[in-house]
Amino acid sequence: MDIAHRTTDQQTPAEQRRRELLEAADRVVLRDGPKASMNAIAAEAGITKPILYRHFGDKGGLYRALAIRHTDALLAALRAALDAPSDRRRRVESTLDTYLASIEAMPQVYRFLMHPAEDSHQTEQGFDVGRHSAPL
Repeated sequence: MDIAHRTTDQQTPAEQRRRELLEAADRVVLRDGPKASMNAIAAEAGITKPILYRHFGDKGGLYRALAIRHTDALLAALRAALDAPSDRRRRVESTLDTYLASIEAMPQVYRFLMHPAEDSHQTEQGFDVGRHSAPL
C-alpha cells in the first residue's frame, strides 16, 4: 500500500511526521503562496529548518512532495469527472469545472505550484504532472 494511502494508524512515526510537516507546509502555502519560505514552514511546524531538510532533502524536495500531494488529489477529482456516466460534452464541462473550482478554492496553492517565487531554482519552476502521475 502506498504511504499516501495508508491510514494514520498504519503509518510509521516517520511517515506521520512527514505528513504533519506537509500539513504545516500547506498552511503556509495557503497563507503565503509562492513566497512560502522554509523558515515560515519550519516555524509553522514548530521545528527548525534542519529537521525539514532531514525529511525532504532540500527546498526542492519539499516543493515536489507538496506538488505531488496536490496534483494527485486534483487528478483523482479530474478522473472522477471524466469517468462520470454522462455524455461526452457534459464530462468535458464537468472536468473543466472541477479544474477551475480547484484553482478557485485554493488559489495560493495554484500560484505556489505554477508560479514559484522568483528566487526559486530552475528545477522548481512549475510542476510537470506528467512526470509523476499516470495519465488520466
